[in-house]
Amino acid sequence: MSNLYLVGLPGAGKTTVGRIVARRLNLRFVDLDRLITEREGATIPELFHRGEAAFRDMEVNALRWVNENLDGCVVATGGGIVERKENLDLLRDQSVLYVVRHPRSILTTLNTDKRPVFHDDPYQIYRIARRRAPLYESVADAYVTNNRSLHSCIGRALARLEEKGLLPKEN
Repeated sequence: MSNLYLVGLPGAGKTTVGRIVARRLNLRFVDLDRLITEREGATIPELFHRGEAAFRDMEVNALRWVNENLDGCVVATGGGIVERKENLDLLRDQSVLYVVRHPRSILTTLNTDKRPVFHDDPYQIYRIARRRAPLYESVADAYVTNNRSLHSCIGRALARLEEKGLLPKEN
C-alpha cells in the first residue's frame, strides 16, 4: 500500500483526524486542498471563483501527483474529491478511510463562509450528503464515525485500519 486517503463531507474532520492518525503512526500528513492552494497561490474560495470545474481539474491533478510521487502518507482529501470519475478511479486503487459525520453535527461546528460549495446556503450540506455518501462508500475500504469525541474517533479509526490491514508503512 502506498498512501491512506481520508474522504468525507466538508467538515467531517478529515484533516483533523488525518493529521492525528499520521502523527500517531509517525507518517507524513498531506492535506490535498492545502497542496492545491500552495500550488495555485490562492485560497479555496478564490479558486472556486474561477469555477468549480476548474477547481475539480486542479483536484484531479493534485491527487494524481500525490499517487505518483508520495508513498506512505496519510492524505486528507477535499469533500468533493468524489465528484470526478477520474478521482474515484484513482482512489479505488488506494486505501481509503471514510470519515462519516452527520450533516446536523457538521452544521453546529463548520464555518460555512469559508466553504464555497455551500453557495451561501449551509443547509445544502444535506443535499450534498445524499449525493456524495454513495460515492464515498464506493471507494472506502473502512469507515469511522466522527460524531462523538475526537479521541474516540481516532482510537476507532486506528483500530479499523489495523483490523483491515490498511495501516501505511513508515518509509
